[in-house]
Amino acid sequence: MFNKFLLFLVLAVSLTFISCSDDDDNGTNSSSGYSMTAKVDGSNWESISAVMSAINTQAGLVITGSTNTSGSDVISLTIPSYDGSTGEFTVGGMTNLNYATYLESGSNAYVTLMRAEASGVINITEASDGTIKGTFNFNAFNTGGEEVNVTDGKFNMKIISQ
Repeated sequence: MFNKFLLFLVLAVSLTFISCSDDDDNGTNSSSGYSMTAKVDGSNWESISAVMSAINTQAGLVITGSTNTSGSDVISLTIPSYDGSTGEFTVGGMTNLNYATYLESGSNAYVTLMRAEASGVINITEASDGTIKGTFNFNAFNTGGEEVNVTDGKFNMKIISQ
């Protein structure tokens, strides 16, 4: 039951970010300077600008990127207690509320939340003037126990406050 709820939550959050993009460039605006990149199991992964967002609300910070506008291959980083500061935020484990998700092809969710064997770090190096920058890496698991390793992650995004 928890796994179905988690998959629904990941899909809902991903679709929200994709549909709420305020870019009108159909993903071709490389001049914005904003980016999100990583290696997923050793293969290069890069978000397109039309579906990147860093949303800071009273409920925390969510940083999300997708490889295309249909929501395929999404990386999402969530820090529920984010207070605007820089620093290192650990993900994974059974009690940690910070989490990272890799959604493969829109349906296969790998998560660090409530997984003892999952681990990783979100390192926010700059958070000022409406921009957030940092690095990340994590290993996460799907409901079948398969693992994905996300390494060399970097983000540079505009913060959308709500």
